[in-house]
Amino acid sequence: MPLLWQDFPLFSDELRFMLLGERLNQDARLYLDIWESVSPLFAVLCEVIDSLVGRNVFFYRLFALFLVYFQAIWFNGLFVVRDVVTERNYVPAFLYVLFMSAVPDFWILSPELLSLTFLLITLRSVISINEYTSDANIFGMGASMGFAVAIFLPSFVFALWLLIGLIVFRTTEFRQYLLIFYSAFLVLLSVAAWMYAEQLFFAFLKQYVFIHLPLTAIWRIPVVELLILAILPTLLLTIAFFRVRLYPNYINFQLACQQVMFIWGLNAFVVFVFCAEISPTLLMFFVPSLVFYSNGMLLLIERKWWAELCTLLIALVCISYVYNSVHAYYTIPFVYNGKSLCVVRPSNFSHTQKRVLVLGSDLSYYQDNYHCMPYLNWQLSKNHWLHLNEYETMEEVFLLFESEKPQVVVDLEGRFSLVQRKLPELARVYALESGSKNVYYRK
Repeated sequence: MPLLWQDFPLFSDELRFMLLGERLNQDARLYLDIWESVSPLFAVLCEVIDSLVGRNVFFYRLFALFLVYFQAIWFNGLFVVRDVVTERNYVPAFLYVLFMSAVPDFWILSPELLSLTFLLITLRSVISINEYTSDANIFGMGASMGFAVAIFLPSFVFALWLLIGLIVFRTTEFRQYLLIFYSAFLVLLSVAAWMYAEQLFFAFLKQYVFIHLPLTAIWRIPVVELLILAILPTLLLTIAFFRVRLYPNYINFQLACQQVMFIWGLNAFVVFVFCAEISPTLLMFFVPSLVFYSNGMLLLIERKWWAELCTLLIALVCISYVYNSVHAYYTIPFVYNGKSLCVVRPSNFSHTQKRVLVLGSDLSYYQDNYHCMPYLNWQLSKNHWLHLNEYETMEEVFLLFESEKPQVVVDLEGRFSLVQRKLPELARVYALESGSKNVYYRK
């Protein structure tokens, strides 16, 4: 909480989603006037927040914090309502908030965070299922799974976890499997029908669905940093898993819950395979399994003072890690500190309150400016700018410049100079700023 009121750096994804909501409130159309790979449901959420508070990062983070606390309370309900572990308490909620606070990327409002919320709703429904569960609850289980996939497409791998979880508890009839499939498919079909009605269906498939199919991801941070970031959680999860599994006095229901959470952790690994962009945000899908087994391990410690000491040690490690990410009290090579994904305003860029076009993945130039033209997500836009030899592409670029008239063009990929050679009209309108190699201004 104190870090929300301090000078915490702005993440590029936060700026990206704020720009998305801002453009949508300017009557721009997703996938047509804004090239983005986020789901339409998450885009609507960004639009609503922007209409209420504008480009205010504090409220975006406050909403993300609300989701984290809701997830913690909802997840803890499993341990309070059902005998999932040997003792009912509120330690899981504490651990959940603690682990979700350890990595700054978990604080930002993201499709992963929103999708995880619906996955946890599904998880509680799976563990609570019994022979008396009504068809309405079964339908809601499938619907929450459908919303999770509709918000963050790689979440579809948890459908396998859902199927195995229902088999483990052995209380589901074949008719109920069909009902779950029907309700999940109904949500996805409704989103697709919405896109079709808006005449955005093929753009929706290309920018939200097909972008994940090549299975070749862009790494937002170096692989070494991500692996080091995962070392301590993986070590804790491994120790907790074997400590819990070796305890002999669990009832069958508790053993089934352990199997379900183990499968959850395996599915969290598979999510990485289907993501178009790999970032630390994806690690949040491991948090429920980490909380489940860590809580079980702490409850099995017979000496209470030792359990308190272990909990305090875990808390101190998490808190010191996140505060070091912000203030850099100590420096360790290769340790992730979040700086590579933060917005750092270029020192040689003084434009403010201008309509800016950035040809590249660096969004920092938009921090005090307005986004224009469709090229928000460079992963989607770069293929368009690599085909400037095609007449149709050049015509489309020219018409976009004529309609939106960006006041500043930041060419980080060296493509705008080629456009000027092919389109003399743009060469007459835009000039290279003195003292700069890639910033053009409109005369």
